[in-house]
Amino acid sequence: MRAYRVFMLPRSLVFYQWHAEPMRAPFRPSEVATRLAAEAVGDPKFLVLKGKEVTTAVSVVDVGDDSRPTRLQLLALRTEDQHPTQWQPGGKIDILPVLAGHYPADVSHVTLWPDGIAGQDLHKNAPRPGRLSFFLRSKLAQYVSFEPLYNPDMFEKLLRMRGSLRSVEIGITRPDYSSRDAGILETFMPGAFGPKAPSLRVKVGIGRFRPKNEYLEQPLEDAAFEAAERAHDIVDTLIISGYDPQVGKIDTINLTKQRLKVEVDLPRDKAVPALPNADATFTELDKAHRSYVDQGTFARALRTQVFHDYE
Repeated sequence: MRAYRVFMLPRSLVFYQWHAEPMRAPFRPSEVATRLAAEAVGDPKFLVLKGKEVTTAVSVVDVGDDSRPTRLQLLALRTEDQHPTQWQPGGKIDILPVLAGHYPADVSHVTLWPDGIAGQDLHKNAPRPGRLSFFLRSKLAQYVSFEPLYNPDMFEKLLRMRGSLRSVEIGITRPDYSSRDAGILETFMPGAFGPKAPSLRVKVGIGRFRPKNEYLEQPLEDAAFEAAERAHDIVDTLIISGYDPQVGKIDTINLTKQRLKVEVDLPRDKAVPALPNADATFTELDKAHRSYVDQGTFARALRTQVFHDYE
């Protein structure tokens, strides 16, 4: 097994629901990808979006159509002042040479299926779909959101905790990626930091020595559920604890560990061994998507994820 994994790359295939922003034009992946590919023919630099702190690129692999998925490569790029360095024992640190017009890049493969599901091969440095939303909004005035899909059983447990939350730990990063009004910032972010804080991690809760039947006030609980339901573009950590009447005790849910995902080992690309083979990656994404559709998992996840149906 150890020798086998030397030639393979471990990846998590993670799934989302994509949908157009409210009050915006319908989002059609194949049409958007066709526009992006056409723009790149006349100006390849159109594929790059430079920001103040991060630079993102999107490459079209297959535009797809109404019955076939759209396939993209989403890249987090490092500009000249962010180039990695190289070092060897006994030597000195030096810049890692990069050709002019090239970028060091972290790559993720993204598939958008016509049924409203999206998937990507997730790894430690992979850019998240929030960057794809931001790119399309900035470059093509296309408004799309990506909401993670969770284990349906986890969401049912979370709903049982409603009204009895004891603590919430939330990590907020890159609020400018969000295409919606992130009202949770006003609740969880101290006013001294302001909206320009690049990231923030906050934990609020009832102290250990407080009565066991004392729970978070309604505004904090509402903000926690809003984060779980709506603010996926900007929240990268969300851990909630509360009383679960079904088990009769306080329980904890780490939403980041309850995502719908499949662990796979992918063959390396022959030309770039640090990357998985793109064709194999998209094939595995298709297989996992088909399996979840056949099992009805996506339908259950979407049904239980809509909080308003339970209110």
